[in-house]
Amino acid sequence: LSPVAGQWDNWLRCVGSANAGARNGPRPLGLAEYGLAAGAGADLRARTIAADARYLPRALPGFALWEDWDLPGTPWTLDGQPAAVAAWRSAVDRFS
Repeated sequence: LSPVAGQWDNWLRCVGSANAGARNGPRPLGLAEYGLAAGAGADLRARTIAADARYLPRALPGFALWEDWDLPGTPWTLDGQPAAVAAWRSAVDRFS
């Protein structure tokens, strides 16, 4: 279970109910500044991206945006982690 699962669930309830009750119907939702710090290791990052790629479209009907916050020279970059890069590209292809 993610250490921020409760915060995620709260956010999802908030945007989900607001979006469902939107005057002109539900709008596509997305995530910006998604990021996984390198401290977890490249393999865990790759598995997390792949799991999120399966989970997010189910959790967010109308899921339309998923941006990775990849900042070169910081622990947030996927550079030099082929498995994580491949998982990200696979996820992007799924939503393109």
